[in-house]
Amino acid sequence: MFTMLLLAGCMAEHYPVSPDAQNPNQPYTVDAVVTVKQDTDGTVFFQLTDSQRLYPGPDYPFTRQMRAWGSLTIHTDEVPPYGKRVDVNWLEPLDEGKLVQILPALETKMGFDLMNSWITTAEDGYLTLHYMTWWGDPAGHHDFFLVSQDPDNPYSVTLYQDAHSDGQTTYSEGIICFDINSLPDTGEDSKTLTLNWITTQGKAQTAKFGFKTRK
Repeated sequence: MFTMLLLAGCMAEHYPVSPDAQNPNQPYTVDAVVTVKQDTDGTVFFQLTDSQRLYPGPDYPFTRQMRAWGSLTIHTDEVPPYGKRVDVNWLEPLDEGKLVQILPALETKMGFDLMNSWITTAEDGYLTLHYMTWWGDPAGHHDFFLVSQDPDNPYSVTLYQDAHSDGQTTYSEGIICFDINSLPDTGEDSKTLTLNWITTQGKAQTAKFGFKTRK
């Protein structure tokens, strides 16, 4: 059986505390997935969507560009060209998978169930996936590979999970991200990215995303 999910790229943002319509100048708190970036002059900023930025202040530390998720308090004042000012309540790097053209030998091939959540999105040249799978107790390390093998259809990719002989004791969730910006440049338009994978029940499944190259 072949199943398809339609998951359009959207703002990687969730409002557990909604902005107060009666007090629009009050800060509000969100859970968000962002890319931590550094400008050429050393300024650190967060990329929230393909076009929207946030500014965490002049002293926010930077080690490398990374995808991260956490809790942010967004203020109404803006710091051009870096967008609205934010306080970082907590922010953690996401696990990173690898985009490859040749799949490495897998020790333990395991299925993967994609969750249709606000986290699952294609933004800023990254594919971020909120998923469920089986883990041992205690959980071992899993590797994830996104394979692009078809030169005639480079925006069709297949996901594989290597569980490295981890057990199947607990069915629980995780988040993985892939830097897919090395796929052929989409130009100014979005392309349809097709994700293929096998579920934990052994069924073939696909999902489609709107993907635009990070500039």
